[in-house]
This record gives sequence, structure tokens and C-alpha cells, in this order.
Amino acid sequence: MKLTLFSLTLLLAAGVVIAQQPATQATYMDKAAIDAALSKGGPALTPRAAMVTRNADHMVAGGRRDAPGDAEQHEKAYDIVTITEGEATYVTGGTLKNSKQTGPGEMLGGTIEGGETRQLKKGDVIVVPPGVPHWWKDTKGVSYLIIKVNKP
Repeated sequence: MKLTLFSLTLLLAAGVVIAQQPATQATYMDKAAIDAALSKGGPALTPRAAMVTRNADHMVAGGRRDAPGDAEQHEKAYDIVTITEGEATYVTGGTLKNSKQTGPGEMLGGTIEGGETRQLKKGDVIVVPPGVPHWWKDTKGVSYLIIKVNKP
């Protein structure tokens, strides 16, 4: 867990630089808050997930997946994911298939054709830049901490 909190701290610091907007307050998340976020379950942006902090610049949440997700692509958001338990097959790049626009600059649904497939496991971190399709193709009870940083 120390590695996860250390990674979270570094990634949040990097997120402030990426967003290029000055921070006006620090956000502190103790171990209990992180553990609660990771134990709730559900994909990171569903009602079952635990939001740790969120504003126009960023979002930090805990998530859990026991089944594949829909492919997605964000025009202006970085997704920074730290795997805290379990394993998953994660695909990045390639071309979205059968997705639809769900909001400005947001595509969701379907799968990915092509792309790079990775086997993620506990301790792994993956950073998906804006514009890159990504997809939880297969999951084996994976829990993760996600940091989403919106660029201007």
C-alpha cells in the first residue's frame, strides 16, 4: 500500500503540471479513504465506486471490475491507473468499434480493433494520454485507483 500511496502522490503532482492550472488547496487522502474507495467495487465512475476527490481539473476514485468494460476514448483527459489487486487484460491504441459519443470529446462503447494488449497485475501503473482508445478487455477481480487529469 505504501507503493500505491507513493505512486498516487507522484501522479497527482504530475497531474497538476499536466493540467497547467495552479492548485489553490491541497487534497489529503489518508489510508482509510483510499481503502474505502478500493473496497466499494464497480467501475470508477459508477454509483458503486468511491469518489475520493473530483473537480474540473481532476478526479481520483477507486474501482473494481469483475467483467469487461466498454472501450472508451477521451479527447482531453489522461487516465492514470494503478492496479491494487487482481489482474486484467487492457488494450490501448487501435481503433474504436461500435462506440458512440456520450459527451463533448467523450466516446464510449464497443471494443477496440488493433491496439496493444497488456496483462496488468498488482503494482502496475498505466498512463493513457488524451485521444488514445482504451479498454478493460478481460478482468479477473481487478481493483484499481484511477486518477483522471483534464487538460485545458
